[in-house]
Amino acid sequence: HASLSAPTECRELLLQTAVPILQELIEKGEEEDACIELLSNILEVLYKAQKVKVKKHIQLILEQLLHTVNRRVIVLDRENTLRV
Repeated sequence: HASLSAPTECRELLLQTAVPILQELIEKGEEEDACIELLSNILEVLYKAQKVKVKKHIQLILEQLLHTVNRRVIVLDRENTLRV
C-alpha cells in the first residue's frame, strides 16, 4: 500500500508495470485470487487518496483492465467462488 500512496511519478511507474502483468494473468486465468486481491488493494488505496491526479490512475486501470476482468468473469463457471 505504501508505494501507491507515494508521489504521482512513483505511482505511475508502478501502475505502468503492474497493470499489463495483471491483464495478462487475468486473460490467461492464472493466479486469479492473487490478481483480484492486488487489483482490489490498488483501487482501495487510490480511492482513499482522493487526489485529482489519482483519477488519471483509476482511469488507466479502468481502460486497460475492466474489459479483461469482465470477459474473465463471463468465462468463469457459475459455481466458481470468484464470481460471488
